[in-house]
This record gives sequence, structure tokens and C-alpha cells, in this order.
Amino acid sequence: MKGLKDWKKQLQISKIVLSFLFIYIGIYANDSILSKDRIESLDLSQEKIDLDSGKQKIDWIKPINISYIKNISAPTLDTRISTISINQPIFKSGGIYNEIKYSNISNKYQTLETDIQRKLLIKDATTLLFKLNQIDLKIKKQSLQIKNAKIDVKIKQEQILHNILDMTFLNNAIIILNQNNISLEDLKLSKIDLENKFNNLSSKTYQNFSLPVLSIIKSNDFISNNIYIKKAKLNEKSQDYYKKIILSNYLPTLSLTHDYINYHDRNLDTSTTGIKFTIPLDIKSYYDTQSSKISYLKAKKQTDIIKNEETNYIKSVQNKINTIENKIQIQESTINYYNDLIITTIDLKNNGLKTSDDVNILQNSSNIEKLSLQIFEIDKQIQLLEAYARTN
Repeated sequence: MKGLKDWKKQLQISKIVLSFLFIYIGIYANDSILSKDRIESLDLSQEKIDLDSGKQKIDWIKPINISYIKNISAPTLDTRISTISINQPIFKSGGIYNEIKYSNISNKYQTLETDIQRKLLIKDATTLLFKLNQIDLKIKKQSLQIKNAKIDVKIKQEQILHNILDMTFLNNAIIILNQNNISLEDLKLSKIDLENKFNNLSSKTYQNFSLPVLSIIKSNDFISNNIYIKKAKLNEKSQDYYKKIILSNYLPTLSLTHDYINYHDRNLDTSTTGIKFTIPLDIKSYYDTQSSKISYLKAKKQTDIIKNEETNYIKSVQNKINTIENKIQIQESTINYYNDLIITTIDLKNNGLKTSDDVNILQNSSNIEKLSLQIFEIDKQIQLLEAYARTN
């Protein structure tokens, strides 16, 4: 009972103090719940994103071409020539600006994608942590049910010996005891499976971690901090810049040119610097620009779709939490009923009207209901965890 009070007290403190704080992010902000290999893999993904983004930002800068030629078929002519050639666009009708902006947005988009992967791994590991603690409670609950079933078998044996009941009642009690024992073995097997899944994500055993406590999240906070909506908006911006880049490919370009040629055998060099103005004429321009425009409009529409989906999702989560809280209230009422019944039965036992078995059955049943209450509390936390894992 003390553990249950501590749990509820901790939950109440969390609601008052935290309001909108994802505690498990604070606990596992350094990814300590994940294995070293998982963390390093995510870090390498981010490093690659940063390198690719750095390259993309300067992609508009053209290479300097350097060549060296030696003629071997006509030895009487100049046989060695070195050249340096530069053809660098300095104005692309907004293309350069949009390419840089596109690169920045792409970096944010891919970084968010990596953050989502990291968050989902933490969420999966934390969910397994919840379920492992929950299955420990279920095993305790099942063990108490076995105790009650054994007491029931014992009582029915005595009643049969005194010709109060026939053998059918004892047979049914033995069947129930057998079913409870089998259910306990199934729970133990399920726990092994959960432990193996947890060990795939973490290098520590689940006993090394405390359960996080999550507070109720408001719908507005959920939507404004939703990572999938943010991701959709970044994709929308990315497609907008990409659309402008495609358009600039078919608009005038101003380039700086420079050519340097050195004739080694004549000890002669020439150098020319100039400005090149280019207007591309391409019959594919209409299809290219319209296609990029449609991609942008599609990304914009996808943002609305995802926002609607996430709004409905948080409503569903809130409904599930309300249902779980109703179950918790029912469970608390049942526990109070058992507490009163235990007091009455103990008085009757002291007066010789009830037996120790009667008291033990009620106490076991009361403890079973208390364990069920803690199981419901964890169900609630798992639902909150799923919601928080979708926020940033």
C-alpha cells in the first residue's frame, strides 16, 4: 500500500510542478537508456547530415578547372600548355540565395528526422521499461491469485470431507488453480521476451532505471510542439525554395569568367577576364517549373493533413486517459470496499464466526486490486509517453 501511495503522491507532484514537461526527456536527455552502439549510430547520422549540408551550401560555387597538355604527335609545335579556367555564376535570378536557404532548411529537416529516430528509440525503450515493471506487477498479482486458488481448494476439500459439497466443486477449484499456474508461466515467458527486446536497445538491465512520471499534456501544447507537424512545415518550406531554384534555372544568369593559358615552350602566357550573360531556352522549362510547383502545393496540403491527424490523435489519447482514470476510480472504490470487509471479517474471526482462510482470501484479493490499480497507472503513463514522444 505504501508503494501505491508513493506512486500517487509522485504523480500529483508531477502534475502541479511540471504542467508541460516531459520528465523522461530530462532523465534520458543524454540517451543513457540507449546502448552505446545506438547512440554512436545516431551521432554518425547527424555528422553525415552536417557534412552533406555544408557541401550543399557551397554547391553553387563552380570548380576551377586546371589542365596540362603535352603534345607527343607533333614535336615541332608547342608541346606543353597549362590552362586555368573559371566560370563562376554570381547572379542566377535569385537561384543562389534560394539554394543557400534550401540547404539550411534541408539540414533542419534531416536533423529533425534524426531527432525523431532518436526520440522513437528512447520512447520504445521507455515503453518496454514501463511494460517490464507492469509485468512484474502482473506476476505478483497472479501469484496472489494462485494463493487464493490454493486456499479455495483447501476449503473445498474440507467441505467435501464434511459432506457439505460434492466433488464437482473441488474439481472446478483444481481446474482454476491449474489455469492460474499456467497463466503465471505465460507471464514469465512474456517477461523474458520483453527483457530481450529491452536489451536490444539498452546496454543496462531494466532494474537500473526508475520509471519516469509524465504529466497531462494540453492539446494546444501538443499541436504547437508536434514534431511531425514541424517536419511537414519544414518540408513545405523546402519545396518552396526548391520550386524557386528550378525556376531560376530557366532565367538569366550572370557569370564571372577567367581563362589563363601558359605556353611553356614559347615562354608565353595569355589571360582573359570577362562577364558572361546567359539566357537558357529549354522546351522542358514549363514541365519542370510546373512539376516543382505541384510538389510545393502537395507539401503544403500534406501539412494540413498531418495537423488534422495529430489533432485527432491527441483527442484519442485524451479519451483513453479519461477511460483509464475512470477505471482507477472504480479500482479505488473496490479497494475501499475490501478494506471495510477485511475489518469486519477480522472481527468475525475473533468471535469464531470466520476462519483465517477467509481473512487471507480477502487480504489477497485487496492486494490484487491494489496491484491492478498500479497497472492502470502504468497504462496511463504509456499513453502519455506515446503523446510526448510526438512533441519536441
